[in-house]
Amino acid sequence: MYSKKQLETLLSILTEGGVDFAEFYIEEGKENYFILQDSKLDDMMTRHKKGVGIRIIHNNETTYASLSSPSYSQLEDACKKLASSFAGPNKRKVFLKEEKIDSILPVKISFDAYKIEEKISLLKKIDQIARNYSPLIYQVVARLMEDSKEFTVVNSNGLFVHDYSIHLRLFEKVSVMQEDKIVSYYDRFGKSMGYEMLDLIDLKKFTEEICQKAIDKLDVIHIKGGRMPVVIKKGWGAVLIHEACG
Repeated sequence: MYSKKQLETLLSILTEGGVDFAEFYIEEGKENYFILQDSKLDDMMTRHKKGVGIRIIHNNETTYASLSSPSYSQLEDACKKLASSFAGPNKRKVFLKEEKIDSILPVKISFDAYKIEEKISLLKKIDQIARNYSPLIYQVVARLMEDSKEFTVVNSNGLFVHDYSIHLRLFEKVSVMQEDKIVSYYDRFGKSMGYEMLDLIDLKKFTEEICQKAIDKLDVIHIKGGRMPVVIKKGWGAVLIHEACG
């Protein structure tokens, strides 16, 4: 991230160029993935992301620019180039006043506090629950996906706020095999919280329901295509209609 003084300098460069309003959105985040497949840890990876968005308003027109993982000097150069495109009487220095806000996403058990060994053990527990459910279980894939980011918003009116967001998701996919037929079913559970999320889910019930739904698909009868009435359930049904027609 950048210091308060650096951000004041960047905003001043833009406003001294004559723009009416300037704003920065600065984000830095990390995603972690833990994937268990065939009863063993198949993959574990981390992805970092960082970027800055610049929004400028001048004469009721908006200009937007973005940079991926810029150093301060790169961001300064970008602001100077943007400022050179504007001219006006609105030349002023910007002074930021940091505003303290209470996050709406308090975290009780952070991603780092929950040890890697515990995460792997959790995935193995899911695998064991599924395989004990039925001899028809052919394959189990369990994933933990952690997503966290910190973001800062500053603007030429002096606003300076900082916050974070956090998301934890559990994904399970079960495949069953009967003779030469293999079918699968998956589901996921996620919340904007840390590993205290596990207190909100009955892991055994959640996993066994996925297994049963996969087994039920073995008896699915294929129907002929054609025009017919369709009843669409809320949730993913709405997503389907949006993607197909909206």
